[in-house]
Amino acid sequence: MVCPSCATEQLSPEARFCTKCGGPLPSAGPRKFLGVVRFLALPLILVSRPLAYPIRLRQERIRWLTETNGPNSPVDDVQGLSDEAKRVYAYLATVTLRSTALLTPRPHSFAKVAVLSQYKARNAIRELERRGLLSHRRRNTWHGRGAHGYHVKRITDR
Repeated sequence: MVCPSCATEQLSPEARFCTKCGGPLPSAGPRKFLGVVRFLALPLILVSRPLAYPIRLRQERIRWLTETNGPNSPVDDVQGLSDEAKRVYAYLATVTLRSTALLTPRPHSFAKVAVLSQYKARNAIRELERRGLLSHRRRNTWHGRGAHGYHVKRITDR
């Protein structure tokens, strides 16, 4: 390779600057190849990042729901929360972990699992809603009995 400024022959073909005058040497072929690779990879990067975001959110949700069902559950640290509300929260977190859809169990079904009366289960849901740990939406269905949609929210450090 020859320096375009001083016409000195360079010893190393990979040199980026002239050894005599210090001027920049013309770039080699592999550097151009890297630029082309980056240019071609750019659309893949732009598409893959937004697609990876929901996957990361789902993984984070699975992690904290698994933590909620463990022996050192953060729901046990919430001050003033009744035992019934803790059991209902743990049950709904378990169902959320197993299902990807909106939860729709009826109060009598999780009252059986949490070993509560329906009255106490409904009161526990109201308590969790007041604390902001659960959101509840009742939907009308074609058979008229209605369906319940629950969204379990993460327990944050207060």
